[in-house]
Amino acid sequence: MQERLELPAEVVFGALENGPGEKRVVDGILYQRMLCDTFEGDRSLADKHMDSFSSLLSELSEFSSILHSVEMYRDLQAKPKARETLLEIIAREEEFVPLLNPSDDRLRVRFKCPDCSYEEKHSRTLEIIWHNQREFIRLQSRCFDHGNYQITLSRDSKDFVDVNTMVRNVMKESVLSEESKDQNYFPLVVKGADWMHAAVLVSNALELLGYSFLERPERISTPMIEDWSGAKFSKSVYVKSGTYESLPQEFVSLQGFVDKFGQEGFRDLWSHVSSWVKDPKKFYRNYSLDYLREVFDS
Repeated sequence: MQERLELPAEVVFGALENGPGEKRVVDGILYQRMLCDTFEGDRSLADKHMDSFSSLLSELSEFSSILHSVEMYRDLQAKPKARETLLEIIAREEEFVPLLNPSDDRLRVRFKCPDCSYEEKHSRTLEIIWHNQREFIRLQSRCFDHGNYQITLSRDSKDFVDVNTMVRNVMKESVLSEESKDQNYFPLVVKGADWMHAAVLVSNALELLGYSFLERPERISTPMIEDWSGAKFSKSVYVKSGTYESLPQEFVSLQGFVDKFGQEGFRDLWSHVSSWVKDPKKFYRNYSLDYLREVFDS
């Protein structure tokens, strides 16, 4: 867009420091600490992971001449419009559950224990204590060690609230819809092709909230890198389980990539991937890991 339309553009990277970190099962209920509350030494895993992302984003900004910024989840969930959207979804739970979490028949809204920072992942202990529809909600959850605890969710409350992936994306896109009108910019959401099925459900949820097709952000789905099984490559769960132990480390870890190809490897990768964007038949498809290995071997 910046190149063809000669309009300023900025990439906003949505960082998820609320992703799952340390986990614990008690009485059949799964509890977790978020990455921002799971520490190795004196740093959280969220901060440690962001080191790599920050380096990579800076490299890509230099190659593309496009500015970038990082929005943490804590900043997104604190925005009044995000809070208003969540209040509306909870108030109309029966309408939104079939779209946003049909497998559990409940919305996944969670918040951490103020004493130990564990939260109950699947919201099985979640209770609504007091509900002034669309104004505020008093929520209660239970910690396996410290008992019941509560937060107040309102448009301007400061309590941190965590939600599942689908609800978070509806919150994010409702914010984009409103902010783009107020600030006069074109909102474009870029996600991997593995997200295409979920994008339809997010759009349906936005429609329930009253956003027309023209008011919702546009979306682009990028090619997905697949492993030998056809699954999305390099999900952390596979890396941790040792599924990729036999693969060259330069395709499994960022540091392994830098060690093998150096900083020029990023530029080579950028140059190759940029050719996909300019040719629809290259962009609207997926690529195997073996394909990328051939690219770097040639």
